Amino acid sequence: ALPVDVRGEYMFMVGLANLTIGKNDTRGVLELIEDDEEFDDDAFVNARGAFYLKGKIKGKYLVTAQLDTREEAFRDLDDQLRRRDRTALLRELDPERYYPVYGDDSTAYADVDTQGAYYVRVDWDKSRALWGNFNTDLTANEFAHYSRTLYGAQLVYRKPELTAYGDHKHVLSGFVSEAQSASSHNEFQATGGSLYYLQQQDIVTGSEKIWIEIRERDSTQVLERYALRPGVDYDIDYFQGRIILSRPLSQIARSVAPAIIQDEPLQGDSVFMLVDYEYVPTAFSFDNVVAGVRGKTWVGDALGIGATLVDEERDAQDYALQGVDLTYRLGRGSYVSGEFAQSEASQASSGFSSADGGLTFAPTAASAGDTREGDAVGAEVQLDLAEMSDNRHQGDVRAWYKDRDAGFSSSRDDRGNDTRDRGVHARWRPIDAVQLSVRSKQLDTGEDDSRTTHSVQIDSDITEKLAAGLEVQRSERIRAGGPEENATLAGGRITYRFLADTQLYAKAQSQVAANDAYSDNDQYALGVNHRHSESLSFGGEAVTGDRGDGLIVGMDYRVSQRAGMSVSAGFGDQADSLVTADYTLENGLNLYGSFARTEADNQPEKTSYTLGQRKAFGNRLEVFAENQLSDSDAQTGLTHVFGIDYNLSRSTGLEFSLQRSTIEQTDADDISRHAATAGIYVRRDRTRLSTRLEYRRDRSAIDSTQWLSVSAFEWKQTRDYRWLGRLHYSITRDDNDDTDLARFTEASVGFAYRPALHDRFNWLSRVTWLEDLPTIGQDASAVDERAWVLATEGAYALTSRWEVGGKLAGKRAELRQQRGEGSWYSADTRFYAARLRYHLIKHWDAFGEYRWL
Repeated sequence: ALPVDVRGEYMFMVGLANLTIGKNDTRGVLELIEDDEEFDDDAFVNARGAFYLKGKIKGKYLVTAQLDTREEAFRDLDDQLRRRDRTALLRELDPERYYPVYGDDSTAYADVDTQGAYYVRVDWDKSRALWGNFNTDLTANEFAHYSRTLYGAQLVYRKPELTAYGDHKHVLSGFVSEAQSASSHNEFQATGGSLYYLQQQDIVTGSEKIWIEIRERDSTQVLERYALRPGVDYDIDYFQGRIILSRPLSQIARSVAPAIIQDEPLQGDSVFMLVDYEYVPTAFSFDNVVAGVRGKTWVGDALGIGATLVDEERDAQDYALQGVDLTYRLGRGSYVSGEFAQSEASQASSGFSSADGGLTFAPTAASAGDTREGDAVGAEVQLDLAEMSDNRHQGDVRAWYKDRDAGFSSSRDDRGNDTRDRGVHARWRPIDAVQLSVRSKQLDTGEDDSRTTHSVQIDSDITEKLAAGLEVQRSERIRAGGPEENATLAGGRITYRFLADTQLYAKAQSQVAANDAYSDNDQYALGVNHRHSESLSFGGEAVTGDRGDGLIVGMDYRVSQRAGMSVSAGFGDQADSLVTADYTLENGLNLYGSFARTEADNQPEKTSYTLGQRKAFGNRLEVFAENQLSDSDAQTGLTHVFGIDYNLSRSTGLEFSLQRSTIEQTDADDISRHAATAGIYVRRDRTRLSTRLEYRRDRSAIDSTQWLSVSAFEWKQTRDYRWLGRLHYSITRDDNDDTDLARFTEASVGFAYRPALHDRFNWLSRVTWLEDLPTIGQDASAVDERAWVLATEGAYALTSRWEVGGKLAGKRAELRQQRGEGSWYSADTRFYAARLRYHLIKHWDAFGEYRWL
């Protein structure tokens, strides 16, 4: 063991020095590169110097540093110290770029990220200073939001002292950079699938930042946001601009409002995938400076004052973002906050949204022109009534107000129209047996588009056996160019427990008043629930109303105190057939899943699916968490999905999901979508196999059908031999004119021979087939390509000092400049190399190498 005194100083450093002397000879078409001094038929001398250092100073400062000149002409080493690689930011180690398998179970870890030759980072306490690649990470506020991946200097200082509520007393972050790329923002409505095409291709490696947002259906409130992790949650092809998620992304998440009245049998919130990334346009100035600073300080424990300033030089109108914010904490779960922000120009150099996974894009305001400016102001109140009243009252209150000008632009918000969103949600328990809920919200987008909903609901445990609930809701909808819809509905629910394990309930809702444009929505239901044991219960419900009649019977099985499953079958009009599962986290959050099928009188059949997250039942069954709802093809509505994972054995499992949906679009045709996913995996000691097949059919302005197959295998033939491969294939067809909208294939097989006992000969090989037809929505400069790529190399130790090695590689490619049409032209490449290495002393080797390209 290595003794380390963490209170003192320690350093770790490794260095590398390379000197290459050689001569090149060029013939044939390679004579075109003779202007490059390395290929001018003369001798050349190249050198490379590199080191990596990591250590702790005074037991506090953790220093990480790197210098790498890369291999260049010896006389140009000074220029190399100032170089920048514009093609890589925060580069991830992607084994698919090299060999898929090395046969030794080794892992690689990247501790530094830099476009330049230098990287320096100093960490202390909760603070850091660095020179290298970084994400601006100014994401604490809703309006003054700036997220880019850049190269330059960054400082993040957090004072170790904390407030009573756990906030750092003082926080200051700033950055400065000469941007080597332009930013782009793509926003995708979740399609229920795994495949998404970015609008740009050949994006900067490692620059992407991907996250999922769940937004309240009738407002712009973001209910939940979480970031995706590269290599875990998704794989990305930087050159082709293509993202494949590890699991299909559902379109709709479960609505958490406990309302009695519903417009549809199941209602949910919208799911979006947002992607920020960098790319290098054909015409771009590389000397524009980008700088920003964000600070926040707490006066005492309660009052927080923050400010944000960003300035981005551009060839056209410079982008600027300024913002101030105040936070007043009333407790750990209670606060009042306000924010004001102002912007000039569009934040993203290009901004696009897509409802079909990137097959087509619609420009957002970010690409609608440079000359623009606007303000945004917002306020929010969050109150925990128990905290505010020393537990005398139970409940919570959340209120918000947001007003954005059409010209306002940030990396998170660039709608391009005036938007005003305000609302309040409140729940209060005056006594333990009564809960009062008030909900009111109004969203205005543009001059003649508004949706307003007000509701009051009361739920009460009248006796130990009798409970009741009442709700009144007022709904108003104004559409540009359409009739105004408004209605007042009243609903009630009563529950009676006539035996210890059996309860009877009834629900009813009726229109108190409505105009002619509103579709009738009276509904009545009668149901019974019976608990047979602690883990098993049965139930049934009969429904009748304007939108259909039916009967539902079901069963619920509690696997544990925190998890359960239920199955119900529906018969008749508007009778739901359901398969559900639920799981309650330690914090009380309930995650669930369901399958539902509904039939309405004189209307197409409705099929709905709802799923929460993921929960294992025993060791074999797991509910697939896609959180989706649905509606019929005849109406705009929600999305549905159902999925399960089932382990046939310890080594084999299945996954399956279905989806059917209608997507509402304000400025485009609605999309009717059907999707299905099925997969199988096998995991054994020497073999791993997985394959997933996805199908998606869209009916809209473009009728399309998409297939996606994702497969991988690993086979440890012996301790010495190992195989690994993968296949990614997708084709998207236009069903109207029978043409390909997009197509790609990535198929590769790798082989490694690494003898365990006699490690004198080592051999690696790989063969890959690539084919790509970009979508019509991607950058028009994209090139169609299909190619075979073969690479093999090996090394043999003749003695303890002498080693020989060689490499063979080739690419047989065909390209065409026009998407989907035109003539193919060949672009073949062959490479051969032979190497002789001699070990001199200690850490010094000498070698000679002959290369032919």
